Amino acid sequence: MKIKILRGALRLRNGHDTASDNIASFETGTIVTAAETWTAPEQLQNANGVYQLVGDVWARVIADANGRAVNGWVAVKHMGQIYSEVIADDPAPTDNIEIVKAVVHYRRGGDDVYTQELYPQ
Repeated sequence: MKIKILRGALRLRNGHDTASDNIASFETGTIVTAAETWTAPEQLQNANGVYQLVGDVWARVIADANGRAVNGWVAVKHMGQIYSEVIADDPAPTDNIEIVKAVVHYRRGGDDVYTQELYPQ
């Protein structure tokens, strides 16, 4: 899947929360590859207050940032705000496919020995 950054200077972090260290940042419109998404199961807080809500979504991305490969987490949804968009991979086409005929070539030593046409039943 891909992630499209919707807010400029979105930070890439080494963990899936804002208490994690900043590794790099991405500008608005940047599209990066994501290996997985993670949804926060619980609210987290520290002395400064709440920094994660139940349902926050983060994506683990592998990208190039300023000429170096980076691997970390970007916020998709954080504290109820949308920071980036998940773009699903194009699925294999499944509709409007009709198999009309298949041709099977049986070969021996690189030469066609026998050809068979198969039709759906």
